[in-house]
Amino acid sequence: MLRERVLARTLDDFYDCLTPGGTLLADTLGAGRDDSALEDLVLELHAKLQAQPYEDKWLEAQRAFWRAVPDKIEDTPYGKILLNEVRRKARHCKNLLQRAAQEMCANDALNQKYAPAFLDASYQLEALEGKTAELGRRARRDHRVSAPRRGEGQRRRRDESAHEKPVGQLQGDRQGFAEIFSASSDEAVEDLRTMASAMLALIDLTADFSRRYNEEKRRRNSADFSDQEHEAIRLLIGEDGAPTELARIVSARYREIMVDEYQDTNEVQNCIFRAISRDGQNLFTVGDVKQSIYRF
Repeated sequence: MLRERVLARTLDDFYDCLTPGGTLLADTLGAGRDDSALEDLVLELHAKLQAQPYEDKWLEAQRAFWRAVPDKIEDTPYGKILLNEVRRKARHCKNLLQRAAQEMCANDALNQKYAPAFLDASYQLEALEGKTAELGRRARRDHRVSAPRRGEGQRRRRDESAHEKPVGQLQGDRQGFAEIFSASSDEAVEDLRTMASAMLALIDLTADFSRRYNEEKRRRNSADFSDQEHEAIRLLIGEDGAPTELARIVSARYREIMVDEYQDTNEVQNCIFRAISRDGQNLFTVGDVKQSIYRF
């Protein structure tokens, strides 16, 4: 309830002193008199902010990006993530198709009927994997990969259906490739630059809300879990980034530090783990790679 009241007051002041970027932000997210989308976005960004060990530095890094958007989409954090995903999926599908083609060698009918198409698709994927670094600057159709398919009206035999998994995987990934490359690098960068002033306004709005919320919590002598994490960082890590004397005292208490469900941790918690471990030498983590998150 406290958070909602502070957010409502922050948004009232935001609307009273709209900048051009703030107007673009409000117009982009607003639907008539309903600003719930903007409220949700501020709270979502605030949650990401709380997962950063040094919130002010993180905010300034976001501002720096939006003040000088790179010339190529592949040089942005978003472009790097998307192109890495394309490379990963292309490599995975290529391996599935090649493995299936090899297995078909044991069956002359399957080998003649399907193996050439499977191998051709795998070569296209191999080429796509190698060209991702330049795809952002090339024509959109360069990403297209043809998928092998069964002739019309043919019934599936048992030995044919065994090789449908790589085809189904490729069909789904082709749609993903089409979405990623639905715009050229120049078009994507132009979109980012068009929204830069709105994004800067969103960052400033979130920073203002975070400051007011923290001030209100302090006024009430209260703290939430994230506050306790950040206070721990202030106690355990010095301004030079090295563990403090207190951190060294605490680290001496532990022979081993073991972290389960590591995929659910954030960089704030990682800082604490590093500060109270012996340079990570006695830190053991277990997590699920399928649920792992990107770390920046």
